[in-house]
Amino acid sequence: MDILSRAFLLFVDATFASSAVALVVMVVLKLFRHRLTPRIRHIIWLIVLVRMLVPVLPASPISMFSLLDIGTRLEQSFSAQKPEPQAATTDLQQTIPLPIPPTPIEKLPADNKGPSEERTSDENRIGHLQTPSTYPAAVQIASVVWLTGVIGFMLYLSTFLVRMQLKRKELRLVTEPHILSIMIKSCRLYGLQKPIPVYTGNFVSSPFVSGLFRPYIYLPEGICKDFGDDQLFHIFSHELAHYKRKDIVLNAISSFTLAIHWMNPLAWLSIRQMKAEQELACDAYVLELLGEAEAVPYGMTVIEGVKRYSSNRQPHLLSFYGAKTELERRIHMIKSFKQGSYKLSVAAIACVAVLGAFTLTNASSTVIANSPKTEAVTSEAKDGGVQANKQEKVLFDPLDRTFNNLEKAVRLSDLPFKVPAVLPENTQMDRVSVSREKLDQPGVFKTTSVSISFERNGLVSLYARAGANDVESLLQEVKSWFEDHYTDIKEEKVLLKGREGREVLKATLTLQDSQEVVYVWIDQGIGYQLLHSGNLTEQESAALINSMKAPDQELFSRYVNPDLTDLPVYDTGDLERLLKPLDFTPKLPLQLPGSFTTNGPDLTTKINFSLPENEEDKKSKVFFMFFTSGERHSKEWKRVNFTQIKDNGIYDKVKKEGQIAYGQIDGQPFFVKVTPVSINGREVLKTNTYKIDGTLSPPTDPNLTSYLWKEGDVCYQAMFRDDGTDQLEVVRYLLNEKPVDLNKLRQ
Repeated sequence: MDILSRAFLLFVDATFASSAVALVVMVVLKLFRHRLTPRIRHIIWLIVLVRMLVPVLPASPISMFSLLDIGTRLEQSFSAQKPEPQAATTDLQQTIPLPIPPTPIEKLPADNKGPSEERTSDENRIGHLQTPSTYPAAVQIASVVWLTGVIGFMLYLSTFLVRMQLKRKELRLVTEPHILSIMIKSCRLYGLQKPIPVYTGNFVSSPFVSGLFRPYIYLPEGICKDFGDDQLFHIFSHELAHYKRKDIVLNAISSFTLAIHWMNPLAWLSIRQMKAEQELACDAYVLELLGEAEAVPYGMTVIEGVKRYSSNRQPHLLSFYGAKTELERRIHMIKSFKQGSYKLSVAAIACVAVLGAFTLTNASSTVIANSPKTEAVTSEAKDGGVQANKQEKVLFDPLDRTFNNLEKAVRLSDLPFKVPAVLPENTQMDRVSVSREKLDQPGVFKTTSVSISFERNGLVSLYARAGANDVESLLQEVKSWFEDHYTDIKEEKVLLKGREGREVLKATLTLQDSQEVVYVWIDQGIGYQLLHSGNLTEQESAALINSMKAPDQELFSRYVNPDLTDLPVYDTGDLERLLKPLDFTPKLPLQLPGSFTTNGPDLTTKINFSLPENEEDKKSKVFFMFFTSGERHSKEWKRVNFTQIKDNGIYDKVKKEGQIAYGQIDGQPFFVKVTPVSINGREVLKTNTYKIDGTLSPPTDPNLTSYLWKEGDVCYQAMFRDDGTDQLEVVRYLLNEKPVDLNKLRQ
């Protein structure tokens, strides 16, 4: 019984500590609810899960339990020390009326054997029959109740798993080529070489992914008829996001944790919140891969699914739609999703590490009352500043551009916007975006707006808009972003005390579970909108607005974010950053014969060149470009892929074996014969006609032909569709192309 009681008190210690951590996490997420990305919010909830699972943690003076002075263990409060022999004698003397002398037994004279022998005999007998427990009766009873609940919960989980296995045998394996082709497309999105089986039936009415060791995706019957290809692609992508993120394993651990902490209501609430953030993180993962343009269609798939399939949902399954109460948060996140927000920044990792150090440690035996404060050290981003000052040649010129420094945005924009010269403490610029429109005169653009996002425990957004007439229209535009999501709005005109005494219109939009604070004003014909979710005080907002000034060199040096890497390639400076992971200088043709143009290069891995030989080879970097001609979805549309990789013996091996290995979607290799041909007096290996997934490709997939050649330590490959492109003309052009010279390219 003592072993069980000790285990119970260890649980009580852990559940109280995890409850305190859960409350801290709730406060943190509430304070920064609109400044933390879904992935970070989910990771923060994992801290509570770790605290529940690991009761024994290292001690630290910065632990929250040290700061709150609640670090002593509960077992010390409930347990009594086992009595020493002398203490046991005294207790027996008080409770058992035996004829013994009042002096302790060890002090009796050696010849006084009669009474002492009688007492020792009775003591041994009574001690054997009535050994006092180390723990109070209440603790022992609670221990039995707790263990009973744990066993009952484990039996329930085991029954559920058995039932799921039995149900799987009743489901029908989906073999329709149309559905499997969508599944294969989704697998490619995540780089999965082997597709996950898809089953269908009438088990539940919502899609889900399940299976720890043999994962599969379930689709309810009829969904393939009710939903279109794009919607099915969204569903598969979401479920595969769960699979890639290891959410199946994580949810199994969560269920095991609840079995131990079933007595704690905060444990149930924490796991529930963690799973809710898990769904948001999955949505963000999907949109990170699909892009912002797919956010609205993806959100419509979620809404449509809730209407049709949200009933009869199993709580332990990773369902695509989830509960109706979660719909609004998901739609709000999807609507406001920004590309790159799923990635973990250094600042985000640091914040989680600090929070973990605060919550995932126990109280130190010696609490330091006045620990030294950590000073925030800021350094000037010299590399970013130098990069901004270079005169870079534009390579690709879309209407909307995003930069990691202010100077490049100012050089591009013809809008004389202002920026804050004073930023609140711990505020860092994230990125600057410029939106333009074409004018009638060729090559002439007009800037319509500039937006700057700042990181301050989340995002603070500042917009500058051309042609603003009145503050009411600026505010109305902000309202339209939130549409019907706000329940109340409070407007007031504020006169900010400062050098200009600027009058601004302030509005507080009350949303379902949050608030958005908006300041709008007009300065020299340019409208400004400042948005935050309460992470700026009124004084900080006023100081920011009053400090607005035209950008200068001093501000250029401050408005730089060298850590921002998820940027498109527009000019030679962007290209230079992209080339750093490569160990060679690639060719960079901007166009190909036959009116082929490109959207720019990208960095990918070996699987997009040929089949990797091992795990290390999978990491080999490939410089990838694709070129198109004609309107997409028209008969005139054509495409050419041009890939480059560090050779490392690739070409000689293909030539020697007379074949090249590509990878099918299921991870299996398929081999395509190559034949040496001479083009421009150079040896080139030409493949036979093949399809992208070998025998797994449907007949509708286009036939492909590739050409491989080697120059120095670089292997090149040009891949063509069977679309009438003059392949030899393009290969000749690429053979004559020289590796890019950044210095000449900048001229």
